[in-house]
Amino acid sequence: MPKWRTMLTAAPIAVVVLLGLAAPAQAADPDGDVKPLACVEEHSYASISNKGQTHFRLGPGYQNYNGTSSTATVTLTATVGGTVSWSASTSLAVKGSVLVVEAEGTLGLNLSTSLTASVTNSIRVTARAKTTVYGDYGVWRQKVYGNYGILYPSCNSQSAWVTSYLPARVGWNVWGG
Repeated sequence: MPKWRTMLTAAPIAVVVLLGLAAPAQAADPDGDVKPLACVEEHSYASISNKGQTHFRLGPGYQNYNGTSSTATVTLTATVGGTVSWSASTSLAVKGSVLVVEAEGTLGLNLSTSLTASVTNSIRVTARAKTTVYGDYGVWRQKVYGNYGILYPSCNSQSAWVTSYLPARVGWNVWGG
């Protein structure tokens, strides 16, 4: 038998043998090769504006009356302390660290997620005759307004305009006198 005929006869047998050994056919899965979308979660706080500072009092308010007919130096002493943390007016799950970093960068201020005021602190102020000096001891917080956005792992996003209060410094708020 010629060599080419042996090859032609063997070829269909090889195809049949190979087809018989192939894995059983499976139904095509239209979503089998599609992987779910995945985004890296990101938080941002942008379009930030400075709304001034507000004082968060710790403990009671203090006062001292100058009943004399001349000015006098009075001392207000706080005997209580505590910790004040950041806050934000939104239902979004905001991160304090993002608020602080973005506000610091935009406003050029040194802010924190929390500050602790000491247990005993005094301030000396001048009071005019027959006046009262008032003081609150606590933490000054920077009021910041901006757009907070979250990109979720599902690639959905959500944003809201948020007013945040970020601790800036410990101190007194004194008036009157």
